[in-house]
Amino acid sequence: MAFSVYSAFFFITLVCVQALPLKGRTDWGEEARGSGSKCVSASATAGVHVRSGACTNATVVASITPFTTVTVTGDEVKGCGYSWAPITVVGSGVTGWVASSFLSDCEYASSNKFGVGLVSEGNQAQWDLTKAMVGDGGWILLIFAGVDLSATGPAQSWVDAVNYVFQQGLNVVLRIGPGWGQSHFRDLADGAAQGDYTHYTHLAQAYVNVLKGIPTPASTSAYSGRQLLIQIHNEPDLCYEWFCGTAASSPIGYEEMAKEYASFFRDTADAIHAMGDDSLKVSIGALAPGGALQCGCCGASACSGDSPGITGLQYMQAMQAAVPGVFDRLDFLTSHSYPANGIGYGFNVPFDQAAPGLTYFEKELQTIGRDLPVAITETGWCTHRDGMPTCTEDQKGQWYTQAYQQVWLPDNRIIAVTPFMLQDKVWGDQDGYAFVMTDGTQLPAFTNVKGLRCSTLGGDGC
Repeated sequence: MAFSVYSAFFFITLVCVQALPLKGRTDWGEEARGSGSKCVSASATAGVHVRSGACTNATVVASITPFTTVTVTGDEVKGCGYSWAPITVVGSGVTGWVASSFLSDCEYASSNKFGVGLVSEGNQAQWDLTKAMVGDGGWILLIFAGVDLSATGPAQSWVDAVNYVFQQGLNVVLRIGPGWGQSHFRDLADGAAQGDYTHYTHLAQAYVNVLKGIPTPASTSAYSGRQLLIQIHNEPDLCYEWFCGTAASSPIGYEEMAKEYASFFRDTADAIHAMGDDSLKVSIGALAPGGALQCGCCGASACSGDSPGITGLQYMQAMQAAVPGVFDRLDFLTSHSYPANGIGYGFNVPFDQAAPGLTYFEKELQTIGRDLPVAITETGWCTHRDGMPTCTEDQKGQWYTQAYQQVWLPDNRIIAVTPFMLQDKVWGDQDGYAFVMTDGTQLPAFTNVKGLRCSTLGGDGC
């Protein structure tokens, strides 16, 4: 999680991603689709009117965009030369009639998108809080920090975490990476000693060693039907997330960083896919919307030569240019679509100003040229972080409700949302991102999200 750049303004508008044939895995299974749901077709580029009756002269009560998920609540009827379906828009609850020719089957719509992120593998109290908020089939993001060339398997605490949350009926986003402050990947390249930072087969094998020891929905029959999404590292477009452990003679630009990370991801994704476990879905480390133009490469995670100035979209373009086909290896897209009034800047604004940031994932899909399911693995508001606009806990809770109702729940491309973060002394108590304080106080964000989940899905604790 980071906001480090104030880049040139990009005007954001609705992006309709062309439906392309998937090049990665498509075996998401029926459990990932909302039963009885329909979605607005991608071809409806101008949007679709929801009307008060089954006729073109009926009052327009709302307009909905491509990929919006709706529930068909009755039989089709004929009117004014068209077939009409009675619908309720998922999330907002808007009801009315739409021309049924604009509806199609939902390819990715998740039956439960509610989730939250932890800042480690967590503990039983945090796993239980997550289950209480998001319910059965909801999502939890776990961070496994500590993978390096010496890794021969997972830490026991990692195995225990996955077992427990799967037993609780949760789905998992697993963010795997190096130890905290140890993101000097380029020094772990196969040819680092020779100055070649474009092959990472030995480090990729270490990641495989970890995943081989983790229970998966394919390897453990009791977890069949659960989802396990793998995020390889985090925000590599930031200097402290991709730095030089050994000082270089000059700074490195973002194109070089993107080439190195794309090479690492290529080798790691290929190695994970070669395991033959189809329940493991792989994606890149979600990029910071605002990234580094160059990094000082001074031998530490922060250097005088570090300089902001690009967006994550430019970094994606550089990845593709350096390693053609790198995005063909994605089974889904991770995104850090934080609320913002710009691309890479203007964070933590009220919901009614936050659309450019909350829908940032659409620009990422457009940039990579893929139609993929999306996991929003970081997003959200803080109440009092230095350098950010402030808000109250009540406002934060209200904005989460609006984001779920108007952005995340209706869009069938989004399969999981794990905001930053459930609970932490610094990022939570101090900066105000938390859903639950470390003293156990459940904040409005927690109660609002739980209440919305209960009102839309029902289930545990409602």
